[in-house]
Amino acid sequence: MVNRLKNGIVIDHVVSGKGIHIITLLAEKTAGHRVILLQHAESRKMGTKDLIKLEDVKLEDTDLQFISLFAPNATVNFIENEEVVRKHSVKAPEMVSGLIRCPNARCITNDPGEAEFLVSRLKRVKTGYICDYCEQVWTTKTYPDGWSANKVGV
Repeated sequence: MVNRLKNGIVIDHVVSGKGIHIITLLAEKTAGHRVILLQHAESRKMGTKDLIKLEDVKLEDTDLQFISLFAPNATVNFIENEEVVRKHSVKAPEMVSGLIRCPNARCITNDPGEAEFLVSRLKRVKTGYICDYCEQVWTTKTYPDGWSANKVGV
């Protein structure tokens, strides 16, 4: 259905419906590049999944951390000359510090008077992440939509 990539990145094993969040977070990196999102593809392992192809795009470690928040079991394949040169299995970080804002609008880290002095810190817990400041727990069902618009610096 879709041509092979000559150079770029394939993000596989994304939970169905979460691929659009990853594309949104990577919008600056992918501007002007071909981006392919395959949603709800059949998967023996997951039932259904999303798959993302990014042509001629380079990702940094912080980008991989963002991907892990939305797709904690994703595999990132780096493609050069139509060959997979490296596979990277993302892992949800134990601590997310300064990478995103707490999705809780009432958290002190989102107060305009305090935000410049505080760095958001979210610790990984069994069900998702907990904010160090407001102690709100964000589960895999509640945090992605809030975080898609709350990337630090956006």
